[in-house]
Amino acid sequence: IRIGRIEFSSHHEMLRELLYSIGERVSQEIYEDILQLLVEQELMTKQEMNLLESVALDRVLGEEAPVVRANMLRQVIQEVDRKGK
Repeated sequence: IRIGRIEFSSHHEMLRELLYSIGERVSQEIYEDILQLLVEQELMTKQEMNLLESVALDRVLGEEAPVVRANMLRQVIQEVDRKGK
């Protein structure tokens, strides 16, 4: 077991609400809108957003794209929150 201190970002409440609002499936449009919000809040760079958008396209993820995209988005939000920007 590894125990460590996790520092939450100043945007912790917003990110937590966003995290809990994500359903089992996320469309490409919603995914991009949420990433744009993270950029506007200065929690992510435009370059990071562009990279994440490029790997989450329907043609890249296949039939299960909305489910995979939802999982990816949840993980991204958790990591952004831990980053503590």
